[in-house]
Amino acid sequence: MASETSSQQQDPKDKSLSEEEENSTSSTSRGTWDTKGDFLLSCLGYAVGLGNIWRFPYLCYENGGGAFLIPFATMLLLAGLPMFFMELCLGQYSSSGPATVWRISPMFRGMGYGMVLISTFIALYYNVIITYILYYMFASFTNKLPWIGCNNPWNTDMCNGIYDECLSTGNKIMTVNNTCVGVDSLSEEQLDFYNIGLNTLGEIDLSNYIDPLKSKRKLPSEEYFKNAVLHEASGIGDLSTVVWPLLSCLVFAWIIIYFCLQKGIKSSGKVVYFTATFPYIVLVLFLILGLTLEGSYNGIKFFLTPRWEILYEPKVWLDAAIQIFFSLSTSFGGLLTLSSYNRFHNNCYFDAVFIGLANCMTSVFAGVVIFSILGFMANELGREVSEVVDQGFGLAFIAYPEALARLPAAPVWSILFFFMLLTLGLDTQAGVYWVILLDSYSASFVMLTFATMECIIVSWVYGYDRFKEDISTMIGSARVNNKLFNYWRVCWCFITPALLSFVQVYSFANWSAPSYNGGFPTWAHTIGWLITGSTIILVPVFIIVDLRNASGTFLQRLKLISSPAEDWGPLKYEHRALVRKSESSVSTISDLVEQEKGKTSGSTEPNN
Repeated sequence: MASETSSQQQDPKDKSLSEEEENSTSSTSRGTWDTKGDFLLSCLGYAVGLGNIWRFPYLCYENGGGAFLIPFATMLLLAGLPMFFMELCLGQYSSSGPATVWRISPMFRGMGYGMVLISTFIALYYNVIITYILYYMFASFTNKLPWIGCNNPWNTDMCNGIYDECLSTGNKIMTVNNTCVGVDSLSEEQLDFYNIGLNTLGEIDLSNYIDPLKSKRKLPSEEYFKNAVLHEASGIGDLSTVVWPLLSCLVFAWIIIYFCLQKGIKSSGKVVYFTATFPYIVLVLFLILGLTLEGSYNGIKFFLTPRWEILYEPKVWLDAAIQIFFSLSTSFGGLLTLSSYNRFHNNCYFDAVFIGLANCMTSVFAGVVIFSILGFMANELGREVSEVVDQGFGLAFIAYPEALARLPAAPVWSILFFFMLLTLGLDTQAGVYWVILLDSYSASFVMLTFATMECIIVSWVYGYDRFKEDISTMIGSARVNNKLFNYWRVCWCFITPALLSFVQVYSFANWSAPSYNGGFPTWAHTIGWLITGSTIILVPVFIIVDLRNASGTFLQRLKLISSPAEDWGPLKYEHRALVRKSESSVSTISDLVEQEKGKTSGSTEPNN
């Protein structure tokens, strides 16, 4: 792997073009990242998100503990990194986002617009999640966290704290009627029913007592989330009341997004120096805290202890493939956009490997941190770690707040935790239902489809050899002609598309309709499938339109619309000249630059 110190090395044919000349002979005013750090941290912040905190740890626990790292690393090498590197190369080479990068094969430009739609849908529901995070962060500015205890207006008789308080006396139990009664008042028949006896000293023994309503008990943090924060509706169609505090947080969330992006990469490139690094600081602080708490070791051991036998199950490998794919956030169009602002000769090879590995290491590190705190929480509740593990909303807004409430200086840690989630993530009553619906229908299937198509189009329609030459023009032939680069060829042309196709088919075959507090009505699923269809339908629509508008036989038309457009290639004249230099008898870059400028004289310059 090439080192970062060599990222600026170029072939002799490239040395005639200095960085100063790159900036002065530009064919467009399109900006670039001010520094390498701007881009790296932006990509790292884009890839490292809430899934690393609330999804990966649960998957690791569910799929063999430490043994899950084997399929996870395998899928990183065979699917995650190849797609990540491909998108960085495409965006950087053409200085194009998802809507225009498909000049590489114009008939597939519908996929670019589909990527934009996916990003739009995801942005809508992701900001609702940020809304909840903001609400919790603001609610943490107090001496006592509001989800502590069961004496609040939003608590019910099934609040778990009532049960804990009852048993804390040592001589009382909860009955099937959910009432706290003294053991002395129970008949012998009732004592037998509740498995209560006497120990060898003749004292009451509650060791075999089991709460008859255990399955219905709710943690105080769960009742706070559902009853106080969400004012949870009865179903997805219940839109009768607006929760004004949440609506205010939602508006504030969009205001934050606006100010982060108002100046494009000039503002977002600076914001990420905080948003991409702050989560790591908080995770380190939580790890230090966790290691000082009783029970934390049991949580970490539970997380990392390998269960090798589970590796024989296909589901484990498929979960690893899906997690690594979505963790790196390919096929959204975001990576294409971020890399499109790179300098043409930036070493995107190094960037892909560095960010890919950093993303995965973050997931493992976050898992250790999360389970150290969950181990402490299990110890406090007198339960097994497996009984307090959850994922998604359950981990972020129920399990972890419950753990935070038991820490010393709880409000401080709560503020830090939710502010960390805010930096990672950067309404109405039924909002949570719509979040789950959009998450299920707007991303998974479509992204796998686009990723598979993208890999096939670039490797087979455009051609691997041509793509390799494009990369060589950017990062130098020494890196591309290295034998290790054949790894990318095997992955792009064979392994990655085959693997993604298999994952897609298996996922579709085992797909289950999303649900929350029961199943969704038919009309909700119809909306979901329309969302999915609206992104995919654009691909065949543009293909059909282009075939109809082209002339010649069917095969001639197909070849014409699948071939790169005339304006495909680097955005700047001098870089387009570098591409032509190896095929031209003209000996100087300046002559080729003038020819490229001549092509656009009297017309528009290469499109952005």
